[in-house]
Amino acid sequence: MCGRYVSPDQAAIEREWHIGRHHSITHLLKPLEENYNAAPTVKAPIVRVVRDQDGGNQAGLMHWGLIAPWEKGIPGKYSTINARIETFRTAGSYRNAWKQGQRCLVPLKGFYEWQAQAPDYQRTVPFYISVADQDLFALAGLWEVSRKEDGTAVESFTVITMPANPLIAEIHNSKKAGAKRIVLPPGDRRMPAIVAKEDQDTWLRSSVDEAFAVLKQYPADLMLAVPVSARVNSVKNNGAELIQPVAIAQ
Repeated sequence: MCGRYVSPDQAAIEREWHIGRHHSITHLLKPLEENYNAAPTVKAPIVRVVRDQDGGNQAGLMHWGLIAPWEKGIPGKYSTINARIETFRTAGSYRNAWKQGQRCLVPLKGFYEWQAQAPDYQRTVPFYISVADQDLFALAGLWEVSRKEDGTAVESFTVITMPANPLIAEIHNSKKAGAKRIVLPPGDRRMPAIVAKEDQDTWLRSSVDEAFAVLKQYPADLMLAVPVSARVNSVKNNGAELIQPVAIAQ
C-alpha cells in the first residue's frame, strides 16, 4: 500500500510537468509548499490532462481517498486511498474513473513504508523510499468527481498499488490484524505503481489498454530506501528532518 509520502511544492510540480499559469493551482492564498508528511484524507496535488481545452497538463488539489459519484461528496466507510491493480478496472468505486479515462499522476519526492522488526514483528521502523534516476517521480492514480446535495463538486483521487518488488517486499513486510501485527507472505506484499518517466504521457493520454500496459514494477535497483525517525508516525510532524536517515535501534 501507500499511506504517506512527500509531496513537492507547487513550483517544482509546475516545472517538472510543464504546467502553465492558466493550468496551475490558482485558488490558494499562497503557493503550495512541500509537504513531508502527506497523509490520507488531506488535499494533495495531482497532475491530469485538460481534455476539453488544449490537452495540456493541469495541476489540481484533491482529497486523497476516492469518493465515488453516488457517495454525494461524502467519503465512504471503507478506505479508498489505494486501488489494487488486480481489481480497479472492475471494482465499483474505481471503474467509472477508469472507463472515463480519469487517470492522473501523483507527484512526489518519496514515500514511507514501515518494516516490522524481529523477533516478534510487533515493532516497526519507518523507511523513506525514493528513486535513484529522478528527483521527482509520479505514482499512477485515478481521479473522480462527486457532487454534494447542494451541487458542490468534490474531487478526489486514489493511488494504484501492485505486488512489491524485492526491495519493497523486504520493507513492507506486515500488516495490522486486530490488536496484533502479522507478517505477510511474500506474495501479499504491496507497493505503489510508479510510472516511469517515459510512460507518463501514455498513462495520462492513451487508450485504457495502452495505459494499463505501463503499470509495471519499478526496478528495485533504481530505488533507494533508508530508515528514518519515528516522528513521521504522527501527521502533526512535518519538515525535512523526517527524511533524514537514522540508525535502527536494536
